[in-house]
Amino acid sequence: KENITLIVLGRSPKLLEDLVADCMRKAETVGVTVNEWNSKDQIWQAVGKIEGYNLDSIALDADIRSFFCAELDKFNGERDFLLRNGLPHKLTFMLHGLSGSGKTALVRALSGQFKLNLFAVNLARVTFSTNSLASMLRGLPRNSLLLMEDFDEAGGVASRGKLSSIHDGSDKRKDDDDAYHGGVMDIIGQGDKSEILNFLDGVVPLDGVIIVLTTNVAVKLDAAMMRPGRIDHVIDLPRI
Repeated sequence: KENITLIVLGRSPKLLEDLVADCMRKAETVGVTVNEWNSKDQIWQAVGKIEGYNLDSIALDADIRSFFCAELDKFNGERDFLLRNGLPHKLTFMLHGLSGSGKTALVRALSGQFKLNLFAVNLARVTFSTNSLASMLRGLPRNSLLLMEDFDEAGGVASRGKLSSIHDGSDKRKDDDDAYHGGVMDIIGQGDKSEILNFLDGVVPLDGVIIVLTTNVAVKLDAAMMRPGRIDHVIDLPRI
């Protein structure tokens, strides 16, 4: 991290305020930052910028585009109401679809369209723990988009039935111990489930944060995940 210390003679903070405002205006003209989670150091690291990339840059169904634009515009207008009533100002989407359906491209386009700094973590590549989750969330500034890829890799998110498609609504169970205890259930801990639910509930205060969870397999989520205020919308993206 780089730190800059400024010392100004006098009591008026106007000079510093003008400087900060000028820096913010310049930052808005050069795009939004892309940050990745460094699990070793438990910090977010800037890895690039999104410049000139928005919803016009990708092939996207018109209805899906209209849906996201309407939801994010609504979200931006309800901050005062939510905070006044003690609720976190966050919005959570689940994107699912086969590889190549454009989930990551859509998230990047949303980030560029709405000027949201992007914070990305792939749960299949990092060690997921209570401490790391808390550190991730506390490091998020206002007006951020948090992308959590391969969300189904996090312990505690699947139903207690066999992993199955949410398209057909099945929730199959197998009675034999090899299938039931040797597969899905081994990666599910009650502690994991509790932490995931707390995260989706907004126990760590979030202000102006859009959360997007993605999965390549249409996993049957635990019913507790789908309560309003946790995962607000589940969107199926057809393969392009």
